[in-house]
Amino acid sequence: MRDGELDLSFVIDYSNYPMTWDKGLERAVIAVERVYAAVPAGAVPAASVMLSELAEHPWIVSPARSHFGQAARLACQSAGFEPRIDHEVEEQATAMAMVAAGLGVTLVTDLGLALRPPGVDIVALGDALTRTVSLAYRTTTARRAALPLVIEAVRTAAAQKGLGADAPIP
Repeated sequence: MRDGELDLSFVIDYSNYPMTWDKGLERAVIAVERVYAAVPAGAVPAASVMLSELAEHPWIVSPARSHFGQAARLACQSAGFEPRIDHEVEEQATAMAMVAAGLGVTLVTDLGLALRPPGVDIVALGDALTRTVSLAYRTTTARRAALPLVIEAVRTAAAQKGLGADAPIP
């Protein structure tokens, strides 16, 4: 985007691990998602859980080089433990299939809930963690008439999925 090859891009921030922001870019928040624990069915009997209560479980997380992987690790560390990572996977569908197989626990976002297979319980986190999805664009692009239309169309699609853009940028 900085070199003019792209007009806009999706950007994802986590409440505990926001991206470094370039002053030559602006952003429009599209949606704010909650993050949940995905656990094997019956593993957590309560409707919510603190991350520290999952410290003894094996974990399935994104690689450390990914933004989601870093956010998950930081969330566990903030909860007072270093997760025992048995498996690293790059997307939520595979992670939840592994949870269903009893291989560990993982974190999943609102959008990922549609990928939940049988055998996985979704449990609210007592330690709130959110993911903000935004469209980033160069400040010079903001004058293009199509940009507000694209932003509004993407926000509408997010709202139809039950995701709101009303939370502040982390």
